[in-house]
Amino acid sequence: MKNVAVYDVSRLMTGSMGVLGLISQVSLKVLPFALARATLRFELSEAGGIQQVNEWSGKPLPLTASVWENGALYVRLSGARAAVDSAVQSMGGVQVDTATADAFWDGLRDQTHAFFCDANEMNAGQTLWRLSLPAIAPVVAAEQVPGAHHQLIEWGGAQRWLWSDVRADVIRDAAQALGGHAVRFNNQHGEGETFAQPVPALMAVHRRLKQTFDPQGILIPAVCIRVSEVVMQIKIVPEFQNDADIGAFKTLVNKCVHCGFCTATCRTYQVLGDELDGPRGRIYLMKEMVEGAPVTAKTQSHLDRCLTCRNGESTCPSGVRYGRLVDIGRRYVDERVVRPLSQRAQRWLMRETLSRRHVFAFLLGAGRYVRPLLPAALKKSIAAMAKDVSEILPDYAAQIGTLARSKRQGAIPERVTYHPPCTLQHGQKIRGPVESLLGGLGVTVRLCQDSHLCCGSAGTYAILQPALSQELLSRKITSILKTEPQEIVSGNVGCINHLQSGTDVPVRHWVELIDRMI
Repeated sequence: MKNVAVYDVSRLMTGSMGVLGLISQVSLKVLPFALARATLRFELSEAGGIQQVNEWSGKPLPLTASVWENGALYVRLSGARAAVDSAVQSMGGVQVDTATADAFWDGLRDQTHAFFCDANEMNAGQTLWRLSLPAIAPVVAAEQVPGAHHQLIEWGGAQRWLWSDVRADVIRDAAQALGGHAVRFNNQHGEGETFAQPVPALMAVHRRLKQTFDPQGILIPAVCIRVSEVVMQIKIVPEFQNDADIGAFKTLVNKCVHCGFCTATCRTYQVLGDELDGPRGRIYLMKEMVEGAPVTAKTQSHLDRCLTCRNGESTCPSGVRYGRLVDIGRRYVDERVVRPLSQRAQRWLMRETLSRRHVFAFLLGAGRYVRPLLPAALKKSIAAMAKDVSEILPDYAAQIGTLARSKRQGAIPERVTYHPPCTLQHGQKIRGPVESLLGGLGVTVRLCQDSHLCCGSAGTYAILQPALSQELLSRKITSILKTEPQEIVSGNVGCINHLQSGTDVPVRHWVELIDRMI
């Protein structure tokens, strides 16, 4: 059995939160699509919101979702038109328009809602925690957990999210005192266990059950066993044992708990639907390689298709540095698998031109003269000039803002959509400064729904994997255009050129927007 909460017998063998396991039979319960939906908003305190949802839960109302954040409770009603209309009339509140409501609930489901991508909290070293508590549990007070004032509460109070930089034991003790447990959901800033440890008596039961179901230890260690006690066993063959990177490789692989969060946000997995084209599957391939499994062109192809956008690192609760891991794995593969002549020539050409300043400058200059003669489709995808604008650090935001406000000269578009580059938001873990700076200058900045996902440029990826790159570009452009932008801005020249090749909406560096204002 595999229920929605993934809390069942199989959990004792393979863990929860998406860890791989065998499903021998699947039974689906199909419900009719709701004929009517409505979202209501209520101004309520945290305690008031929890109490109100629990009261409504005991009544015959078509209540299908609820969330509380920043002094407001949102509830979603779904079902027959008469039932929804009657509930709206009896419950009161302010009804939210359909488009706004759909975007709101989709953002919560996909965890693209602003709360989960809070740049201020991430950059301040905060960790995102998920507390599973009884629905009627009292408010998690700031006296118990510093930072608890910034919470998002779902499931009528049973699931509570919060950002905090306090020690794990403080949060877990607070959750246990309220009758629940806490899971470290985003571990990019710290080390430690992802899952809470059961009390000794329950731990003993879990261990006996696991031994019964999995006596050979074939399946992944369950959450009931501390990762530091039982890690993924890697039997490295002599061929790799003396490699300079094998120690780092083993450490990184051991940190992976195979929860699958990285797969959920992996662009190539979303397009291809192949487990081996996601971070978790690639980790398995690399692990098998150092254990002596045959290394083939297929292995190489799966690793080649990785964008190295490092989105999986942002969603990984265990802090696995996947970018570093795949770099090591690619080297191992390339040392053992000879590429076709065409691929070797292509990579040699890029290496010898892009890495040599004078050669690249000559070719760029020649390209400017040749560009007018190119077909329109090809011309569109080649940049007319090279731009190298240094990243403006957050420390200078105040000075830039003052200068722009005092010398504003050029008109700015009403609707600007910002595409955060993967190098910035996932590689450097910097989120928010650009949006904050532009917002402080009076620019209405929007993010598309999948702003955390790669556009498909990824450095040389657009050259080496053109088909996948174009598919990812098409998806990104479709998402961006839903925000109805008058202008698109980004902070990476590769992203800018790639995005511009897929739309007639102007795509520029965000610095150019500021330049027009001063």
